Amino acid sequence: MFSRQTLAGYGLLVVQVITAVLAVFSLILFVVALILCLHTASSSIQSGYADWGVLKGVGLPRNALRRALVMQYALAALVGLFLGFVVGYLLEPLFWPVFLLITGILVVEASFPWAGLACCGALLAALMACIALMARKIGRITPLAALRQGDGDIRFSPRGASAISGNRLKASLAWRAIVSEKGRYAGIGACSLLLCAFVALCFGIGGALAGDDAAYKAFGVWKSDGSVRFDGQEVSLGEVRETIEGVSPMTREWEEGAAVLNLDGEACTFVGLSDTGVLEEASIVSGRAPKHANEALIGLNHARAKGLSVGDELQVEKGDGEERTYIVSGLLSSVLNGGNGVVLTYEGFQELVELGSDPADVSRQYQLADPDKADEVVEALASRFGDSVDTELTGLFGSNMNMLLLCRDMLTVMGYAMSAFALVLACVAVMLISRRTLLSERRDLGIYHAMGFTVASLRASFALRFLGASAVGALIGSALTMAAGGALVSMLFGLFGVGGFSLALPAWEALAISAAFAFVFALSALGMSRRIKDASVRELVVE
Repeated sequence: MFSRQTLAGYGLLVVQVITAVLAVFSLILFVVALILCLHTASSSIQSGYADWGVLKGVGLPRNALRRALVMQYALAALVGLFLGFVVGYLLEPLFWPVFLLITGILVVEASFPWAGLACCGALLAALMACIALMARKIGRITPLAALRQGDGDIRFSPRGASAISGNRLKASLAWRAIVSEKGRYAGIGACSLLLCAFVALCFGIGGALAGDDAAYKAFGVWKSDGSVRFDGQEVSLGEVRETIEGVSPMTREWEEGAAVLNLDGEACTFVGLSDTGVLEEASIVSGRAPKHANEALIGLNHARAKGLSVGDELQVEKGDGEERTYIVSGLLSSVLNGGNGVVLTYEGFQELVELGSDPADVSRQYQLADPDKADEVVEALASRFGDSVDTELTGLFGSNMNMLLLCRDMLTVMGYAMSAFALVLACVAVMLISRRTLLSERRDLGIYHAMGFTVASLRASFALRFLGASAVGALIGSALTMAAGGALVSMLFGLFGVGGFSLALPAWEALAISAAFAFVFALSALGMSRRIKDASVRELVVE
Protein backbone atom coordinates (compact mmCIF):
# COMPACT_ATOMS: atom_id res chain seq x y z
CA MET A 1 0.00 0.00 0.00
CA PHE A 2 3.01 2.31 0.24
CA SER A 3 5.03 3.72 -2.62
CA ARG A 4 8.73 4.22 -2.98
CA GLN A 5 8.40 7.81 -1.73
CA THR A 6 6.78 6.62 1.51
CA LEU A 7 9.65 4.28 2.27
CA ALA A 8 12.10 7.00 1.27
CA GLY A 9 10.33 9.31 3.72
CA TYR A 10 10.93 6.89 6.59
CA GLY A 11 14.52 6.49 5.45
CA LEU A 12 14.93 10.26 5.56
CA LEU A 13 13.55 10.24 9.09
CA VAL A 14 16.09 7.69 10.28
CA VAL A 15 19.12 8.73 8.26
CA GLN A 16 19.08 12.25 6.86
CA VAL A 17 17.21 13.98 9.66
CA ILE A 18 19.31 12.33 12.36
CA THR A 19 22.44 13.20 10.39
CA ALA A 20 21.28 16.80 10.09
CA VAL A 21 20.64 17.03 13.85
CA LEU A 22 24.11 15.65 14.58
CA ALA A 23 25.63 18.02 12.01
CA VAL A 24 24.01 21.04 13.69
CA PHE A 25 25.26 19.85 17.07
CA SER A 26 28.76 19.33 15.65
CA LEU A 27 28.74 22.84 14.20
CA ILE A 28 27.72 24.30 17.56
CA LEU A 29 30.48 22.32 19.26
CA PHE A 30 33.03 23.66 16.80
CA VAL A 31 31.94 27.28 17.29
CA VAL A 32 32.18 26.88 21.07
CA ALA A 33 35.56 25.15 20.73
CA LEU A 34 36.76 27.95 18.44
CA ILE A 35 35.81 30.56 21.05
CA LEU A 36 37.69 28.59 23.70
CA CYS A 37 40.77 28.22 21.47
CA LEU A 38 40.85 31.97 20.83
CA HIS A 39 40.65 32.61 24.58
CA THR A 40 43.49 30.15 25.12
CA ALA A 41 45.62 31.77 22.42
CA SER A 42 45.02 35.21 23.90
CA SER A 43 45.98 33.87 27.33
CA SER A 44 49.15 32.35 25.88
CA ILE A 45 50.15 35.66 24.31
CA GLN A 46 49.40 37.64 27.45
CA SER A 47 51.17 35.28 29.83
CA GLY A 48 54.23 35.21 27.56
CA TYR A 49 54.50 38.96 27.00
CA ALA A 50 57.98 39.10 28.51
CA ASP A 51 59.23 36.20 26.39
CA TRP A 52 57.76 37.64 23.19
CA GLY A 53 59.23 41.06 24.04
CA VAL A 54 62.69 39.55 24.62
CA LEU A 55 62.53 37.65 21.33
CA LYS A 56 61.58 40.83 19.50
CA GLY A 57 64.37 42.68 21.33
CA VAL A 58 67.05 40.26 20.06
CA GLY A 59 65.96 40.89 16.47
CA LEU A 60 63.39 38.24 15.57
CA PRO A 61 60.82 39.73 13.16
CA ARG A 62 57.16 39.85 14.15
CA ASN A 63 56.13 37.62 11.23
CA ALA A 64 58.45 34.87 12.44
CA LEU A 65 56.95 35.08 15.93
CA ARG A 66 53.44 34.98 14.50
CA ARG A 67 54.28 31.93 12.42
CA ALA A 68 55.77 30.23 15.49
CA LEU A 69 52.56 30.79 17.48
CA VAL A 70 50.36 29.56 14.61
CA MET A 71 52.56 26.47 14.17
CA GLN A 72 52.25 25.64 17.87
CA TYR A 73 48.46 25.61 17.71
CA ALA A 74 48.42 23.95 14.30
CA LEU A 75 50.50 21.06 15.63
CA ALA A 76 48.33 20.68 18.75
CA ALA A 77 45.09 20.88 16.73
CA LEU A 78 46.38 18.45 14.10
CA VAL A 79 47.35 15.89 16.72
CA GLY A 80 43.99 16.28 18.45
CA LEU A 81 41.98 15.94 15.23
CA PHE A 82 44.00 12.93 14.13
CA LEU A 83 43.60 11.12 17.44
CA GLY A 84 39.90 11.96 17.61
CA PHE A 85 39.30 10.76 14.05
CA VAL A 86 41.17 7.50 14.59
CA VAL A 87 39.45 6.80 17.90
CA GLY A 88 36.04 7.55 16.39
CA TYR A 89 36.72 5.36 13.36
CA LEU A 90 37.82 2.45 15.56
CA LEU A 91 34.91 2.80 18.00
CA GLU A 92 32.26 3.15 15.29
CA PRO A 93 31.66 -0.63 14.85
CA LEU A 94 30.97 -0.94 18.58
CA PHE A 95 27.93 1.33 18.18
CA TRP A 96 26.40 -0.56 15.23
CA PRO A 97 24.45 -3.01 17.46
CA VAL A 98 23.01 -0.05 19.41
CA PHE A 99 22.11 1.66 16.13
CA LEU A 100 20.36 -1.54 15.03
CA LEU A 101 18.29 -1.67 18.22
CA ILE A 102 17.26 1.98 17.87
CA THR A 103 16.62 2.21 14.11
CA GLY A 104 16.17 -1.36 12.89
CA ILE A 105 18.93 -0.75 10.30
CA LEU A 106 21.77 -3.29 10.18
CA VAL A 107 25.16 -1.82 9.24
CA VAL A 108 27.25 -4.59 7.74
CA GLU A 109 30.25 -2.68 6.46
CA ALA A 110 30.68 1.08 6.50
CA SER A 111 32.79 2.90 3.92
CA PHE A 112 35.75 5.03 4.90
CA PRO A 113 34.45 8.42 6.13
CA TRP A 114 36.11 10.63 3.54
CA ALA A 115 33.49 13.33 4.13
CA GLY A 116 34.30 13.38 7.84
CA LEU A 117 38.00 13.65 7.09
CA ALA A 118 37.34 16.56 4.73
CA CYS A 119 35.26 18.30 7.42
CA CYS A 120 38.09 17.87 9.92
CA GLY A 121 40.47 19.49 7.43
CA ALA A 122 38.10 22.41 6.89
CA LEU A 123 37.71 22.92 10.64
CA LEU A 124 41.48 22.87 11.09
CA ALA A 125 41.90 25.51 8.37
CA ALA A 126 39.24 27.73 9.99
CA LEU A 127 40.91 27.39 13.38
CA MET A 128 44.31 28.31 12.00
CA ALA A 129 42.90 31.34 10.20
CA CYS A 130 41.43 32.62 13.47
CA ILE A 131 44.68 31.96 15.38
CA ALA A 132 46.62 33.82 12.67
CA LEU A 133 44.38 36.84 13.17
CA MET A 134 44.80 36.60 16.94
CA ALA A 135 48.59 36.42 16.54
CA ARG A 136 48.64 39.97 15.18
CA LYS A 137 48.68 41.09 18.82
CA ILE A 138 52.37 40.08 18.93
CA GLY A 139 53.18 42.98 16.62
CA ARG A 140 51.92 45.45 19.21
CA ILE A 141 54.29 44.23 21.95
CA THR A 142 56.88 46.84 22.98
CA PRO A 143 59.74 46.41 25.50
CA LEU A 144 57.77 48.51 28.05
CA ALA A 145 54.60 46.47 27.50
CA ALA A 146 56.64 43.29 27.86
CA LEU A 147 58.00 44.43 31.22
CA ARG A 148 54.45 45.25 32.38
CA GLN A 149 53.11 41.90 31.10
CA GLY A 150 50.81 43.83 28.77
CA ASP A 151 49.24 46.00 31.47
CA GLY A 152 48.40 49.64 30.93
CA ASP A 153 50.26 52.56 32.48
CA ILE A 154 47.57 52.94 35.14
CA ARG A 155 46.19 49.68 36.40
CA PHE A 156 43.18 51.12 38.22
CA SER A 157 41.99 53.79 35.81
CA PRO A 158 38.75 55.56 36.84
CA ARG A 159 35.61 53.99 35.43
CA GLY A 160 32.50 55.92 36.31
CA ALA A 161 30.01 53.21 35.34
CA SER A 162 31.94 50.46 37.10
CA ALA A 163 33.19 52.13 40.26
CA ILE A 164 33.34 49.90 43.31
CA SER A 165 30.48 50.65 45.67
CA GLY A 166 30.10 49.72 49.30
CA ASN A 167 26.58 48.49 48.65
CA ARG A 168 26.32 44.95 47.33
CA LEU A 169 30.11 44.75 47.21
CA LYS A 170 30.33 41.30 45.61
CA ALA A 171 28.00 42.25 42.77
CA SER A 172 29.81 45.58 42.36
CA LEU A 173 33.16 43.83 41.92
CA ALA A 174 31.62 41.42 39.42
CA TRP A 175 30.08 44.24 37.38
CA ARG A 176 33.37 46.13 37.34
CA ALA A 177 35.18 43.07 35.98
CA ILE A 178 32.58 42.51 33.27
CA VAL A 179 32.61 46.09 31.94
CA SER A 180 36.42 46.17 32.11
CA GLU A 181 36.81 43.03 29.95
CA LYS A 182 33.69 43.01 27.78
CA GLY A 183 35.17 40.79 25.07
CA ARG A 184 36.10 38.04 27.49
CA TYR A 185 32.63 37.76 28.98
CA ALA A 186 30.99 38.20 25.60
CA GLY A 187 32.63 34.87 24.71
CA ILE A 188 30.98 33.29 27.76
CA GLY A 189 27.65 34.74 26.70
CA ALA A 190 28.07 33.42 23.14
CA CYS A 191 28.88 29.91 24.38
CA SER A 192 25.89 29.98 26.70
CA LEU A 193 23.61 31.27 23.93
CA LEU A 194 24.54 28.54 21.45
CA LEU A 195 24.43 25.67 23.93
CA CYS A 196 21.21 26.81 25.60
CA ALA A 197 19.48 27.38 22.25
CA PHE A 198 20.33 23.85 21.14
CA VAL A 199 19.24 22.29 24.43
CA ALA A 200 15.97 24.26 24.37
CA LEU A 201 15.44 23.04 20.79
CA CYS A 202 15.94 19.42 21.89
CA PHE A 203 13.47 19.82 24.76
CA GLY A 204 10.98 21.53 22.45
CA ILE A 205 11.12 18.62 19.98
CA GLY A 206 10.86 16.10 22.81
CA GLY A 207 7.85 17.91 24.26
CA ALA A 208 6.11 18.01 20.87
CA LEU A 209 6.58 14.25 20.43
CA ALA A 210 5.83 13.17 24.01
CA GLY A 211 2.94 10.70 24.06
CA ASP A 212 1.49 8.66 21.22
CA ASP A 213 -1.25 11.19 20.47
CA ALA A 214 1.31 13.99 20.27
CA ALA A 215 3.39 11.91 17.84
CA TYR A 216 0.34 11.44 15.59
CA LYS A 217 -0.29 15.16 15.61
CA ALA A 218 3.36 16.13 15.03
CA PHE A 219 3.82 13.74 12.10
CA GLY A 220 0.50 14.70 10.55
CA VAL A 221 -1.14 11.25 10.62
CA TRP A 222 -4.32 9.86 12.12
CA LYS A 223 -4.86 6.77 14.21
CA SER A 224 -7.41 3.99 14.08
CA ASP A 225 -8.09 1.94 17.21
CA GLY A 226 -9.74 -0.81 15.22
CA SER A 227 -11.22 -1.93 11.89
CA VAL A 228 -14.29 -3.96 10.96
CA ARG A 229 -15.31 -5.50 7.66
CA PHE A 230 -18.48 -7.57 7.24
CA ASP A 231 -21.15 -8.73 4.80
CA GLY A 232 -24.23 -6.58 5.27
CA GLN A 233 -26.54 -9.52 4.54
CA GLU A 234 -25.44 -11.43 7.66
CA VAL A 235 -24.48 -8.66 10.07
CA SER A 236 -25.88 -5.15 10.32
CA LEU A 237 -23.84 -2.04 11.06
CA GLY A 238 -26.07 -1.29 14.03
CA GLU A 239 -25.25 -4.61 15.67
CA VAL A 240 -21.52 -4.04 15.21
CA ARG A 241 -21.75 -0.55 16.70
CA GLU A 242 -23.78 -1.85 19.62
CA THR A 243 -21.13 -4.49 20.39
CA ILE A 244 -18.27 -2.01 20.20
CA GLU A 245 -19.95 0.60 22.37
CA GLY A 246 -20.79 -2.09 24.91
CA VAL A 247 -17.05 -2.13 25.67
CA SER A 248 -16.12 1.52 25.03
CA PRO A 249 -17.96 4.44 23.38
CA MET A 250 -16.80 5.36 19.88
CA THR A 251 -15.62 8.93 19.38
CA ARG A 252 -15.33 8.71 15.58
CA GLU A 253 -16.13 6.32 12.76
CA TRP A 254 -15.17 6.55 9.09
CA GLU A 255 -14.51 4.66 5.88
CA GLU A 256 -10.99 4.69 4.54
CA GLY A 257 -9.30 3.51 1.37
CA ALA A 258 -5.85 3.86 -0.18
CA ALA A 259 -4.33 3.21 -3.59
CA VAL A 260 -1.03 3.89 -5.33
CA LEU A 261 -1.23 5.52 -8.76
CA ASN A 262 1.42 6.57 -11.24
CA LEU A 263 1.77 10.32 -11.72
CA ASP A 264 4.31 11.35 -14.36
CA GLY A 265 6.42 8.28 -13.67
CA GLU A 266 6.28 8.62 -9.86
CA ALA A 267 4.12 6.51 -7.54
CA CYS A 268 1.73 8.56 -5.43
CA THR A 269 -0.47 7.35 -2.57
CA PHE A 270 -4.11 8.48 -2.72
CA VAL A 271 -6.21 8.20 0.43
CA GLY A 272 -9.97 8.51 0.66
CA LEU A 273 -11.68 9.44 3.94
CA SER A 274 -15.41 9.60 4.55
CA ASP A 275 -14.72 11.85 7.56
CA THR A 276 -11.84 14.25 6.93
CA GLY A 277 -12.19 15.42 10.55
CA VAL A 278 -9.70 12.70 11.50
CA LEU A 279 -7.01 15.03 10.11
CA GLU A 280 -5.50 17.24 12.76
CA GLU A 281 -6.14 20.91 12.02
CA ALA A 282 -2.53 21.68 12.89
CA SER A 283 -1.34 19.40 10.05
CA ILE A 284 -3.15 21.50 7.40
CA VAL A 285 -0.70 24.36 6.88
CA SER A 286 -2.92 26.26 4.43
CA GLY A 287 -6.42 25.89 3.00
CA ARG A 288 -8.78 23.24 4.35
CA ALA A 289 -9.63 19.57 4.12
CA PRO A 290 -11.55 18.42 1.02
CA LYS A 291 -15.35 18.61 1.28
CA HIS A 292 -16.36 17.71 -2.28
CA ALA A 293 -15.46 14.84 -4.60
CA ASN A 294 -13.45 17.11 -6.91
CA GLU A 295 -11.21 18.54 -4.16
CA ALA A 296 -7.82 17.26 -2.97
CA LEU A 297 -5.54 17.91 0.00
CA ILE A 298 -1.96 17.39 -1.18
CA GLY A 299 1.32 16.90 0.68
CA LEU A 300 3.90 19.67 0.92
CA ASN A 301 6.60 17.90 -1.09
CA HIS A 302 4.09 17.01 -3.81
CA ALA A 303 2.99 20.65 -3.94
CA ARG A 304 6.60 21.84 -4.22
CA ALA A 305 7.45 19.33 -6.93
CA LYS A 306 4.39 20.24 -9.04
CA GLY A 307 4.41 23.95 -8.20
CA LEU A 308 0.86 23.79 -6.82
CA SER A 309 -0.89 25.94 -4.25
CA VAL A 310 -4.41 26.30 -2.90
CA GLY A 311 -6.88 26.81 -5.74
CA ASP A 312 -4.72 25.22 -8.46
CA GLU A 313 -5.75 22.18 -10.48
CA LEU A 314 -4.27 18.70 -10.03
CA GLN A 315 -4.51 16.44 -13.08
CA VAL A 316 -4.70 12.72 -12.34
CA GLU A 317 -4.84 10.04 -15.02
CA LYS A 318 -6.96 7.01 -14.11
CA GLY A 319 -6.09 3.44 -14.99
CA ASP A 320 -8.24 3.50 -18.12
CA GLY A 321 -6.45 6.60 -19.46
CA GLU A 322 -9.20 9.03 -18.49
CA GLU A 323 -8.04 12.25 -16.83
CA ARG A 324 -9.65 13.64 -13.73
CA THR A 325 -9.16 17.17 -12.43
CA TYR A 326 -9.07 18.05 -8.73
CA ILE A 327 -9.02 21.48 -7.11
CA VAL A 328 -6.31 21.81 -4.47
CA SER A 329 -8.23 22.66 -1.29
CA GLY A 330 -5.23 22.72 1.02
CA LEU A 331 -1.64 21.67 1.76
CA LEU A 332 -0.96 18.84 4.21
CA SER A 333 2.02 18.55 6.56
CA SER A 334 2.33 14.78 6.94
CA VAL A 335 4.70 11.85 6.53
CA LEU A 336 2.10 10.27 4.21
CA ASN A 337 4.11 9.12 1.19
CA GLY A 338 7.06 11.21 2.36
CA GLY A 339 5.05 14.40 1.83
CA ASN A 340 3.86 13.32 -1.63
CA GLY A 341 0.47 11.86 -0.65
CA VAL A 342 -2.99 13.11 -1.68
CA VAL A 343 -6.12 12.99 0.51
CA LEU A 344 -9.57 12.90 -1.12
CA THR A 345 -13.11 12.52 0.12
CA TYR A 346 -14.19 8.88 0.15
CA GLU A 347 -16.63 9.61 -2.67
CA GLY A 348 -13.88 11.16 -4.78
CA PHE A 349 -11.60 8.21 -4.02
CA GLN A 350 -14.31 5.73 -5.13
CA GLU A 351 -14.70 7.56 -8.43
CA LEU A 352 -10.93 7.64 -8.96
CA VAL A 353 -10.22 3.95 -8.35
CA GLU A 354 -13.74 2.75 -9.33
CA LEU A 355 -14.45 0.78 -6.16
CA GLY A 356 -17.44 -1.53 -6.10
CA SER A 357 -20.36 -1.10 -3.74
CA ASP A 358 -20.03 -4.54 -2.13
CA PRO A 359 -20.14 -3.97 1.67
CA ALA A 360 -17.62 -6.77 2.16
CA ASP A 361 -15.06 -4.63 0.35
CA VAL A 362 -15.59 -1.67 2.68
CA SER A 363 -13.46 -1.45 5.82
CA ARG A 364 -14.71 0.83 8.57
CA GLN A 365 -12.29 2.44 11.01
CA TYR A 366 -13.17 3.65 14.49
CA GLN A 367 -11.65 5.48 17.42
CA LEU A 368 -12.54 4.66 21.01
CA ALA A 369 -13.00 6.89 24.02
CA ASP A 370 -10.67 4.45 25.81
CA PRO A 371 -8.04 3.25 23.29
CA ASP A 372 -6.68 0.75 25.83
CA LYS A 373 -9.82 -1.36 25.35
CA ALA A 374 -9.16 -2.01 21.66
CA ASP A 375 -8.25 -5.67 22.33
CA GLU A 376 -11.41 -6.15 24.40
CA VAL A 377 -13.48 -4.84 21.49
CA VAL A 378 -11.89 -7.36 19.13
CA GLU A 379 -12.63 -10.18 21.58
CA ALA A 380 -16.26 -9.04 21.96
CA LEU A 381 -16.78 -8.92 18.18
CA ALA A 382 -15.22 -12.35 17.71
CA SER A 383 -17.33 -13.80 20.51
CA ARG A 384 -20.59 -12.48 19.09
CA PHE A 385 -20.10 -12.69 15.32
CA GLY A 386 -17.24 -15.17 14.82
CA ASP A 387 -15.86 -15.12 11.29
CA SER A 388 -18.73 -12.97 10.01
CA VAL A 389 -16.86 -9.85 11.07
CA ASP A 390 -13.23 -9.35 10.07
CA THR A 391 -11.37 -7.31 12.71
CA GLU A 392 -7.97 -7.25 11.02
CA LEU A 393 -6.49 -3.74 11.40
CA THR A 394 -6.61 -2.13 7.93
CA GLY A 395 -5.99 1.51 8.88
CA LEU A 396 -3.43 3.20 6.68
CA PHE A 397 -1.03 3.86 9.57
CA GLY A 398 -1.91 0.81 11.62
CA SER A 399 1.09 -1.26 10.57
CA ASN A 400 3.81 1.36 10.43
CA MET A 401 3.17 3.54 13.46
CA ASN A 402 5.84 1.56 15.31
CA MET A 403 8.35 3.06 12.88
CA LEU A 404 7.15 6.59 13.63
CA LEU A 405 7.20 5.97 17.38
CA LEU A 406 10.68 4.51 17.00
CA CYS A 407 11.82 7.67 15.21
CA ARG A 408 10.24 9.72 17.99
CA ASP A 409 12.13 7.82 20.68
CA MET A 410 15.36 8.07 18.71
CA LEU A 411 15.05 11.83 18.26
CA THR A 412 14.23 12.47 21.92
CA VAL A 413 16.91 10.15 23.35
CA MET A 414 19.58 11.65 21.08
CA GLY A 415 18.45 15.16 21.97
CA TYR A 416 18.64 14.58 25.70
CA ALA A 417 22.01 12.83 25.38
CA MET A 418 23.44 15.76 23.41
CA SER A 419 21.96 18.15 25.99
CA ALA A 420 23.88 16.36 28.73
CA PHE A 421 27.04 16.63 26.65
CA ALA A 422 26.38 20.36 26.18
CA LEU A 423 26.33 20.81 29.96
CA VAL A 424 29.70 19.06 30.20
CA LEU A 425 31.04 21.32 27.46
CA ALA A 426 29.84 24.35 29.42
CA CYS A 427 31.95 23.20 32.36
CA VAL A 428 34.98 22.80 30.10
CA ALA A 429 34.43 26.30 28.68
CA VAL A 430 34.37 27.81 32.15
CA MET A 431 37.50 25.89 33.14
CA LEU A 432 39.53 27.21 30.19
CA ILE A 433 38.30 30.81 30.34
CA SER A 434 38.65 30.94 34.15
CA ARG A 435 42.29 29.95 33.88
CA ARG A 436 43.03 32.90 31.62
CA THR A 437 40.96 35.28 33.75
CA LEU A 438 42.69 34.33 36.99
CA LEU A 439 46.08 34.58 35.30
CA SER A 440 45.48 38.09 34.02
CA GLU A 441 43.97 39.33 37.29
CA ARG A 442 46.39 37.82 39.79
CA ARG A 443 47.75 41.24 40.80
CA ASP A 444 44.25 42.72 41.11
CA LEU A 445 43.25 39.84 43.31
CA GLY A 446 46.36 40.31 45.44
CA ILE A 447 45.53 43.97 45.95
CA TYR A 448 41.92 43.17 46.83
CA HIS A 449 43.17 40.60 49.32
CA ALA A 450 45.56 43.13 50.86
CA MET A 451 42.69 45.64 51.19
CA GLY A 452 40.78 43.19 53.36
CA PHE A 453 38.58 41.32 50.92
CA THR A 454 38.15 37.73 52.05
CA VAL A 455 38.77 34.79 49.75
CA ALA A 456 35.11 33.79 50.06
CA SER A 457 33.89 37.20 48.90
CA LEU A 458 36.32 37.24 45.96
CA ARG A 459 35.24 33.74 44.92
CA ALA A 460 31.58 34.70 45.13
CA SER A 461 32.24 37.80 43.03
CA PHE A 462 34.12 35.69 40.48
CA ALA A 463 31.19 33.27 40.19
CA LEU A 464 28.75 36.18 39.82
CA ARG A 465 30.57 37.34 36.69
CA PHE A 466 29.96 34.05 34.92
CA LEU A 467 26.45 33.85 36.30
CA GLY A 468 25.51 37.22 34.82
CA ALA A 469 27.17 36.72 31.42
CA SER A 470 25.86 33.19 30.96
CA ALA A 471 22.34 34.08 32.15
CA VAL A 472 22.04 36.83 29.52
CA GLY A 473 23.29 34.50 26.78
CA ALA A 474 21.04 31.63 27.91
CA LEU A 475 17.93 33.82 28.01
CA ILE A 476 18.65 35.14 24.52
CA GLY A 477 19.23 31.59 23.26
CA SER A 478 15.96 30.33 24.75
CA ALA A 479 14.07 33.32 23.35
CA LEU A 480 15.49 32.71 19.86
CA THR A 481 14.49 29.05 20.08
CA MET A 482 10.94 29.92 21.08
CA ALA A 483 10.70 32.49 18.29
CA ALA A 484 12.36 30.66 15.40
CA GLY A 485 12.92 27.07 16.56
CA GLY A 486 9.66 25.78 15.07
CA ALA A 487 10.49 27.22 11.64
CA LEU A 488 14.00 25.73 11.79
CA VAL A 489 12.72 22.25 12.70
CA SER A 490 9.99 22.52 10.05
CA MET A 491 12.67 23.16 7.41
CA LEU A 492 14.55 20.09 8.63
CA PHE A 493 11.52 17.81 8.91
CA GLY A 494 10.23 19.15 5.59
CA LEU A 495 12.59 16.63 3.96
CA PHE A 496 9.96 13.96 4.61
CA GLY A 497 6.84 16.10 4.36
CA VAL A 498 6.33 17.50 7.88
CA GLY A 499 6.59 21.24 7.25
CA GLY A 500 4.26 22.45 10.00
CA PHE A 501 6.12 21.28 13.10
CA SER A 502 5.48 23.25 16.29
CA LEU A 503 7.78 23.07 19.30
CA ALA A 504 6.23 22.32 22.69
CA LEU A 505 8.41 24.58 24.83
CA PRO A 506 6.46 26.47 27.49
CA ALA A 507 7.95 29.66 28.88
CA TRP A 508 8.59 28.12 32.31
CA GLU A 509 10.61 25.30 30.74
CA ALA A 510 12.67 27.74 28.66
CA LEU A 511 13.37 29.78 31.81
CA ALA A 512 14.29 26.61 33.72
CA ILE A 513 16.77 25.58 30.99
CA SER A 514 18.30 29.08 31.03
CA ALA A 515 18.58 29.02 34.81
CA ALA A 516 20.16 25.55 34.73
CA PHE A 517 22.83 26.70 32.27
CA ALA A 518 23.57 29.86 34.24
CA PHE A 519 23.83 27.75 37.42
CA VAL A 520 26.24 25.31 35.74
CA PHE A 521 28.46 28.17 34.52
CA ALA A 522 28.44 29.84 37.95
CA LEU A 523 29.07 26.61 39.85
CA SER A 524 31.95 25.70 37.55
CA ALA A 525 33.46 29.17 37.97
CA LEU A 526 33.11 28.88 41.75
CA GLY A 527 34.99 25.59 41.65
CA MET A 528 37.78 27.04 39.50
CA SER A 529 38.08 30.10 41.73
CA ARG A 530 39.87 28.08 44.39
CA ARG A 531 43.11 29.38 42.87
CA ILE A 532 42.24 32.79 44.34
CA LYS A 533 43.64 31.45 47.63
CA ASP A 534 47.11 31.61 46.05
CA ALA A 535 46.82 35.34 45.23
CA SER A 536 48.55 37.49 47.86
CA VAL A 537 50.55 40.69 48.35
CA ARG A 538 53.70 38.63 47.78
CA GLU A 539 52.78 38.61 44.08
CA LEU A 540 53.15 42.38 44.08
CA VAL A 541 56.50 42.31 45.94
CA VAL A 542 58.00 39.66 43.68
CA GLU A 543 57.02 41.53 40.54
